[in-house]
Amino acid sequence: MSSIVQRIKGYQLALQSAGVGICPELLLLKKERVISDAEIERFIKGNEMTALFTTDLIAIRAMRLAAQLEVRVPEDLSIVGFDNIAVSSLVFPALTTVEQHCEEMGEQAVKILINKIQGADHLTQTILKTELLTRMSTAEGIHPDS
Repeated sequence: MSSIVQRIKGYQLALQSAGVGICPELLLLKKERVISDAEIERFIKGNEMTALFTTDLIAIRAMRLAAQLEVRVPEDLSIVGFDNIAVSSLVFPALTTVEQHCEEMGEQAVKILINKIQGADHLTQTILKTELLTRMSTAEGIHPDS
């Protein structure tokens, strides 16, 4: 999915603009979309990380695995999700996440499809805004306003 490519580019750009080197070993990328609990556990144990950024579903699984490994969230490891799925505010600690506005995304997709059906010869790219929803799974240093 192109969104994953864009997220990786954003990660790299943020590190570069902060003057931080990119560590490929801190990226868990796979051709398959499924990441096992064992892979997440190895990733948490194998890297001295202070923060983990992933999708909400993987973030929630990582919080459960961190608890089993006696890694405290957010004291030892901040975890940030992406998607703002319904349960992200119900887990403990509540998951800090990036909300993408799915309804607006759907509306834009329909507009692009209609334009294509009507004969548009170019593909329109629309960048939609996202919103960081700061909850309890991140330490204060992770929050943009702290």
